[in-house]
Amino acid sequence: KKVLEARQRVLPADDDLVPVRSLAHGGMASVELAVQRSRDRIVVLKRPLDARPEASAAILREAAVLSQLEHAHVVPMVALAHDAEGRPVLAMEYVRGETWAERLHDPALAARGGHAGDSLRAEVDVLARVADVVQHAHDRGWLHRDIKPSNVLVGEPGEVYLIDWGLALPLPAEAGAPPTALGVGAGTPRYMAPEMLQGVGPWLTPRTDVYLLGATLHEVLTGAGRHRGDTLRATLYSAWLSERFEYPAAVPRALASLANDATSPWPEQRPPSAAAFRERLLAWRAGGG
Repeated sequence: KKVLEARQRVLPADDDLVPVRSLAHGGMASVELAVQRSRDRIVVLKRPLDARPEASAAILREAAVLSQLEHAHVVPMVALAHDAEGRPVLAMEYVRGETWAERLHDPALAARGGHAGDSLRAEVDVLARVADVVQHAHDRGWLHRDIKPSNVLVGEPGEVYLIDWGLALPLPAEAGAPPTALGVGAGTPRYMAPEMLQGVGPWLTPRTDVYLLGATLHEVLTGAGRHRGDTLRATLYSAWLSERFEYPAAVPRALASLANDATSPWPEQRPPSAAAFRERLLAWRAGGG
């Protein structure tokens, strides 16, 4: 209800937003490049992949979040329209760049020896910007729930955007959908905090997003997801345990410690906020070890 009541601009279906080509397909949404005729500019359209109510709800939720966030690293919403079938279509400004996941796993980078020296500092700068967005969202009363490198766009130096707010929840989180048969709520298993396996409820707090920031830092440091398993069940079990990781000696101790602290199975042992997580990143960046 809170999502549907959020400030939104709803436009009738017309010819103003003209799709040009498909960009991507996810689990519940498709993304297209389009032209907004009235403004003579390129935009990005996000629409439900099919007729499932939850797919439309995710688009509406993302629109509600974007209408309330005002941050340099959040892609601005242009409009919330609806298509011929009455399903929501979210129009956003077009941002040039690639996903952070594509950059982190660039074979050319691996050939140069991974994230050493200036490269690691550059990736930490990206994560610090992401943490700043996350803190802004928490201050505005939203939990992202799906922070990961593939949900970060990186463009020119300093251009970093945290995207895909379709799983966002208003804070404080209230008890909602029960977990699936496997025990997992919404999210991406390779990064999930253990409390996310219980579904939606008051156990989801800003420290849940802090965990996801820590899992993202783990991928920056190792090139792999925080949780690994041959099956989905094994991956979820790894998330539930969230055992401390022994990082190679080449990984800076301050960053290894932060990654382990942020992904503690006990929320109270994690950094208290995204801002505190960011401060520790910047301390290392400034030469604090």
